[in-house]
Amino acid sequence: MHPIKSLKKQIRFTVSFEKQILIGFVLCVYLCFIIIVLEPFDTSQFEDEHKTVLMAGYGFVAFLVYVIHSRFENIVYFKIAKVWTVKREIISALLFCLFVGSVAYFYNRLVVNLSYLTIQSYWRFLSKTTLFMTPVFVPLMLFLRQKLGEKIVPIPENSFQLIGENKNEILRLERTDLLFIKAVENYVEICFM
Repeated sequence: MHPIKSLKKQIRFTVSFEKQILIGFVLCVYLCFIIIVLEPFDTSQFEDEHKTVLMAGYGFVAFLVYVIHSRFENIVYFKIAKVWTVKREIISALLFCLFVGSVAYFYNRLVVNLSYLTIQSYWRFLSKTTLFMTPVFVPLMLFLRQKLGEKIVPIPENSFQLIGENKNEILRLERTDLLFIKAVENYVEICFM
């Protein structure tokens, strides 16, 4: 498949708020594990009586940022006729990394290190910490989004669908194929070609 066509391929999207919360929670636990247990970026050198709580704060930041980011994604998703493509997923993942990196920077400087903010330290944090964590963090996020997401195939303009009360009672029809719809006591008869 041509690379440009691959970017336009429709993929799954996580619409449900509950699933977005679940993905955010898994990412939070994953990041907490990495920071508390594996201690990257010389966090083993960090001394504080509340070290574990402060390190877990990074996971909480990732959780909050993911949920907020997902809500904005939903707005975009519904404005673009419920079609989510590989290109949009890549752009969204990059924006998420920038967003979570920025918020984590503020948390790092203002809460963990009790230090002042500078453009140089912000750039260093993004280019070192955020860039390093992206290939560790993003694959799990993308995997969960595809596993828990749904793929909604848009209905063509000359079609419509009728949805029944029971699960899987969905009838998709072309407008030209419908002959008539008739009420028969508690039921509906749909006559089509």
